[in-house]
Formats: sequence, structure tokens, C-alpha cells
Amino acid sequence: MPYRRLPKTDQARLRTLRSITELEYQFKIADLPVQLKTMSAATQLLSYFTDAVQQYQQAYDLMVEASKKHQQQVATARLYVSHFIQVLNMTVARGELKRDLKALYGLDPNSNLLPDLSNEQQLMEWGEKVLRGEQERIAKGGMPQQNPSAARTKVHYDVFIDRMRQLNEKQQTFTAAQSRVQELRPQVDELIHECWDNIEARFADLPLEERVARCQRCGIIYYYRKGEKPLSA
Repeated sequence: MPYRRLPKTDQARLRTLRSITELEYQFKIADLPVQLKTMSAATQLLSYFTDAVQQYQQAYDLMVEASKKHQQQVATARLYVSHFIQVLNMTVARGELKRDLKALYGLDPNSNLLPDLSNEQQLMEWGEKVLRGEQERIAKGGMPQQNPSAARTKVHYDVFIDRMRQLNEKQQTFTAAQSRVQELRPQVDELIHECWDNIEARFADLPLEERVARCQRCGIIYYYRKGEKPLSA
């Protein structure tokens, strides 16, 4: 005896809901295996769920694209901030800049070690520190550093910050769309379960093979256990 199983994916849920709404084209109104009010509910829910799934997929695609662009910019910004600090250290090592001025950048005057830029939060904090430090040093009469300059470094740092903001917005939109789909899934499953119960009840008096075949034509999905011989109507 085959057994039925509710759809496991959103696309399968949509196909099943659609098959329920199409029953009105297979039967006369008086012979419908599902009540008209339930058919109406299925039609409305199909519309809601279709929109929700489409918005979810669109939000996901936009988030993935924003994430790719963001990660590319993270690498570029990290390269510029790191090189800026390395050049600053070399300038101090050559005696062209007083060691204590490194404190303006939040750097240890007695160390040439690069700060940890491995995560985005640290990159954001150190980028802000070194750019502010360069601004303060120049305001005190210092010459701007070159190769890379603060201006060039700031361009890539600002793009990094902007891409981070865009990604956060896309993630929030995706989370909201995901929550909407998750909210609707139990309603969809419950309605499908109810409709399938009604369909099976409608053909309950038929022989097993014919009953299963009729129910399948109405959209019910049956599975066979391992080793079980499929029925043939």
C-alpha cells in the first residue's frame, strides 16, 4: 500500500497547491472532491505563497551578489590599509618621521608589527584610526604620505564601508522574506493535508488501484516502500 507524503520543498508546495486549484477544470462543481470554500482558500494561499517565495528567492540572489562584491572590496581595503601602515613604519625606520607620531594612528611607537586586520570589524576600526591619524599629522604641518596616500586609501575604505552597509540591508531584506515564507509554510501544509484527506475520502469506495490513480490525478503524491510493487490502474 503506497503512502502519501507532504511536499518537502517550497516549489513542490507550489506545484501541489496549483494542482488543487486546477481541480475545478477536471470536475463539475457538484463533483468536486474539495469544498468550494477550501478551493477558494487554496487559490488565495497560492497567490500569497507564490509572491512570498519569489520575494525570498530575489532577496537571496541580491544578498549573494552583494556578499561577493563586499568580499572583493574587503580584500582591496585590507590591502590598502595594511600597505599604508607598512609605508608609515618604513618612513619611521628611515628616520623621516618621528616615532612618537605613530601614536596619532593608534599604533605602538616602539613596534613595527602590523595590527590584526583579519576580520572586518578590525579592518573598519584600524582604517578609521590610520585615516584620522594621517589627517591629524597633516594638520600639525606634516607632509602627506604617498604610495599609498591617505586619499587613495580612503577611497577604497569608504567603498568597503558602503558595501558593508549594502550587504547588511540585503541581509535584513532576506531575513524578512525568509520569515514570511516560514510563516506561510505551516498554513500551506495544513491546507494540502486537508485537501488530500477530502480527495481520498471522495474516492474511498473505489478499488485500491483505481482509487490511487484517481487521487494521483488530483495531485496527491504517493510513495512506495522499498521492495513494494507499484500499483497499476
